[in-house]
Amino acid sequence: MIYNGECLIILSDTDDFLIADSFAREEFALFDDVFKCVVVKDYEFKRSFKMSEVLYLEYGNTKLSRFLDGLFQDLW
Repeated sequence: MIYNGECLIILSDTDDFLIADSFAREEFALFDDVFKCVVVKDYEFKRSFKMSEVLYLEYGNTKLSRFLDGLFQDLW
C-alpha cells in the first residue's frame, strides 16, 4: 500500500476480508465509484464492487515513503 498509494479490501461471499492484488476503479461524480477486474491471488472476481461495499484506503505520506526507501537502501 505504501508504494501503490491505495488498497482495496473486499468482503468475500464467505465473509472473509480479502486484500485485492489488482483492480480497476471507475470514478463517478454523483454515484458510488465501481471497482472492476478485482483480482485476489490468482482469482478474478466476475462481479463489480461498489464503493459502499468495500474498504478503500488511500495513502499519501511522502515523508514516510522517503524514510522507508532510505531504510531499504541501507539494507541492500
